[in-house]
Amino acid sequence: MGGEKAPSFAAQVPPESWLAQVETQKQKTAEKALEKKTGIAIGEREQQQALDLVLCGEKALLSTHEARLYIQQGEAEKNSIPWSHLRSILLFGQHHITTPALKAAFKHHVAIHYASGNGIYQGMSSSAHTQHQHSELWLMQQLCFQNEQTSLAAACSIVAARLRHQAEVLRVRQKQSEFTQAIQQLQNLVNKTRNAQDKTQLNGYEGKGASIYFQSLQTLIPEAFGFTGRNRRPPRDPFNVLLSMGYTSLYNHVQSLCYAAGLSPWTGVYHQPHGEHAVLASDLMEPFRHIIERTALSSIMLKQIKLADFKESAEGCFMNTQTRKTWLALLHKNFDKTFKARGETEARNLYQHIQAQNQQLILWIRGEKPSFQAWRLR
Repeated sequence: MGGEKAPSFAAQVPPESWLAQVETQKQKTAEKALEKKTGIAIGEREQQQALDLVLCGEKALLSTHEARLYIQQGEAEKNSIPWSHLRSILLFGQHHITTPALKAAFKHHVAIHYASGNGIYQGMSSSAHTQHQHSELWLMQQLCFQNEQTSLAAACSIVAARLRHQAEVLRVRQKQSEFTQAIQQLQNLVNKTRNAQDKTQLNGYEGKGASIYFQSLQTLIPEAFGFTGRNRRPPRDPFNVLLSMGYTSLYNHVQSLCYAAGLSPWTGVYHQPHGEHAVLASDLMEPFRHIIERTALSSIMLKQIKLADFKESAEGCFMNTQTRKTWLALLHKNFDKTFKARGETEARNLYQHIQAQNQQLILWIRGEKPSFQAWRLR
């Protein structure tokens, strides 16, 4: 197909790059399919294991040449990947894609999704074929979530993950055994979620856990910050300002990743819809909220953010513009950090962990897994 002429140094993917690892894995998958004679065509298998590519950080230029996507980011060497290995591309921030690359994406049914640097979803470019696939999944999602019994089980898994991670934050932060009782109480609530009769009861367990958790966090935050528990709309103390802005950023990113995965953010299993609330994003961000809380605690402990950076008034508590930039930079830095989750052998960044949870949800929606298990760190 036509396209921009790629420079000679980009003809091969650098062997140490993550794209090279993707290529190697794809080749191994195809070889195994042939060796085992599974009867699944390589093209079909490639489609099942297609890559959802996420680009963030420094501006990137996306171009195309000879059925490959080329990515140039900053001064780094240009990398490439075959279009046939891609399912979607999600661009966080001010990245650029050439017209030939956009047409190549349409030809290979690769959806291009756009979001702001802070995760706010802005829209997509896709072929009619891709839009049809999304519509089909959305219908299956709607039907799956209408089943009260199975959706309750999924909601229980989500709340249990949230409670486990709250206990983990306290376990890591305790110096002696000051949080032992709180950790045990949270674990007891995890056990209770398994027998929740309905979502109202489950919500009660979540609320009780939040009370125990934030009361414990209060002992870790300097008294001058005035933190006495969770409050919002508007937040009335600096720590709650950090949490509210952090949760919003996480929610935005999860919503964008839902779109990129082909899921409808407006249909969920736990949170109740209201206004323009993307309930599935709220559901799927629960297992990751502790990352925001850990980052907020660290920023205060390390004095990266100080009390003087905030102004309190009768209308609430507000941070100055520079502090907002600092806080968002700290968040995005932690989003990019890689870490291993339960049962995983390779470290991934936050975006990849969210993608993995999305794929588990899709497999459950399609009936390829008997249940949905929310993401767990431990």
